[in-house]
Amino acid sequence: MKKALLVFVLTLLFQVSFGQNLAFVNAEPTITGNDTDLAYIKLHVKNIGTVSQNVYAKRKIQTLINGQQSYFCFGATCYPPAVNKSTDILTLAPGDEDSTLKTYCNPRGTAGTSIINYCVITANNSDSVCITLTYNQLATGIIYNSNKLFVNAFPNPATNEVTLLYNTEKVYTSKELVIADLAGKIIDKIIVDATEGIANITTNDYPNGVYVCRLMADGAPIAYTKLVIQK
Repeated sequence: MKKALLVFVLTLLFQVSFGQNLAFVNAEPTITGNDTDLAYIKLHVKNIGTVSQNVYAKRKIQTLINGQQSYFCFGATCYPPAVNKSTDILTLAPGDEDSTLKTYCNPRGTAGTSIINYCVITANNSDSVCITLTYNQLATGIIYNSNKLFVNAFPNPATNEVTLLYNTEKVYTSKELVIADLAGKIIDKIIVDATEGIANITTNDYPNGVYVCRLMADGAPIAYTKLVIQK
C-alpha cells in the first residue's frame, strides 16, 4: 500500500534553560521529509564564557511516537536509540563553537509528533543549555546535510537487523556499503545513492562474529566501523 507523503516540521522552541557560559547559536525552525525520510539537524553550541568548559550531551524524550526512532551523535560517537547521555566529553575553549551534536528522528513509516529535549551540560553539572525539538509529520521535503564523513552501525551488537548510518561528505560517482568478515570475505554489499542517509540490513544469515563495515566511494574505502553479530 502506497504511503502518504508527510512533512517533518522540526520546531526549535528556543532554550528551555539558558547557560551562563553555553549557548546554541543556530536555530533552524523547520525540517521536511516524508514518512520514510530520516529527519535530523546539526546543532551548534558555543562557549560564550571566559574559561574553558568540558561538556557532554544529554537527551530526554518527552514524546516519542511508537514505531519511530530517536538517536543522536556527539563528538566522535553516534549513539543507538536506547542511549540518552554521551560518553564523549568535549573541551570548549572560550569562543569555541562545536557542531558535532546531531539529532535524528527516523519515522520508519509512522505518522505523529515526537518531542525531544537536548542539553549540553558541563562535566561538573554547574552549567547547561537546552533546546526542545518537535518533529511533526505533514508533507514532502528535504533532508539536512550533516557535513561529516562517517559510517556507524546500531544496534551494535546486532541480532537480526542492523541500521547503518553513513555520510560520504561529498559527491562521488559510486557509493556502497561493504560488510566483510575479519578474514576479508565479503558478506554483503549495499549500493547507496545519497551522499548521506541510512540503510537497514537484515542479518539473519550472518554467523555470530565480528565484521567490518566499509563505506566505499569510487572503489576506495573512506570510512569504516566494526559490527558485532550476536544472536
